[in-house]
Amino acid sequence: HVFIIASFFSYYALNYKIEKKNFIKVFIFTNLLMFIMYPFNIIFDSNYIFSTEIPQNVMVLYPWLKYFPPMLTLEVVGLVISAGLYYFVFNKRNKELEKMGN
Repeated sequence: HVFIIASFFSYYALNYKIEKKNFIKVFIFTNLLMFIMYPFNIIFDSNYIFSTEIPQNVMVLYPWLKYFPPMLTLEVVGLVISAGLYYFVFNKRNKELEKMGN
């Protein structure tokens, strides 16, 4: 959580801009991380980033998730959250920063 808080602090207090190319880089990096961690999870019988299976407490809340592979679910959720943040939060803030001249 510290990294998330530090990121939002940097964004708002230091007037950083986040552009579409930043989201593309993050998307590529997280996919690379997922494809590296998936074999790791299989070898060590773990579930890092929930890429091997979705936890039971989540399945109780959303039983329809059992029909989708965990990796697909993570991809879709990640894309929806990222796109929502960009278009509803960061895009608006970037326009405000441009008007301020930063």
